[in-house]
Amino acid sequence: VTDYHIGVSSAKVLEKDFTEVNIGYGANWYTQSDIYVGIVIEFAYGNVDLEDGKSADVFSSNADLKLGYSMFDNNLALYAIGSGALQSVDTMSGAGFGYGAGVDYRFAKNYFIEALFSLYDKNQTIISTNNIQEWRLSLSFPITGKSLMLFTRIGFGQTINPSTSNNIAEVMISGVYKSVN
Repeated sequence: VTDYHIGVSSAKVLEKDFTEVNIGYGANWYTQSDIYVGIVIEFAYGNVDLEDGKSADVFSSNADLKLGYSMFDNNLALYAIGSGALQSVDTMSGAGFGYGAGVDYRFAKNYFIEALFSLYDKNQTIISTNNIQEWRLSLSFPITGKSLMLFTRIGFGQTINPSTSNNIAEVMISGVYKSVN
């Protein structure tokens, strides 16, 4: 299973809210030995307004590596997650690392639900926020027509920081237009 996605999200860095553009790639593989391997790589860019009319570019990237076991004809996957993030704001940069676990359940062809939970190092140096933990729940399903196929993901989640928590809701749609000559 492979997906490419692009989106826009609200973010916060240096106690300032801003909008960023996100692009990403994700892929999952199932081996004949029922080993499950997945990777997600995402990049984001935004520009945050600072005091005195100044602004700063914000670049972020993160990656998740998933490794686990699949069962029931690859309809259920249980896996461990290793996470890493890099961020640059103007002349500052930082990194964060985490680990967690997840489960994917395919309840029909191309329909699946995914649940993830991650813990992060409390002493990380990421700039925008020091996440202590994160959880996500998402539902993915296709919408097909005669000439158009859309892949849709609806998700909810929460990141918990030392002093605040952020609730997340997302809708992501990617599509293919089929043309016959």
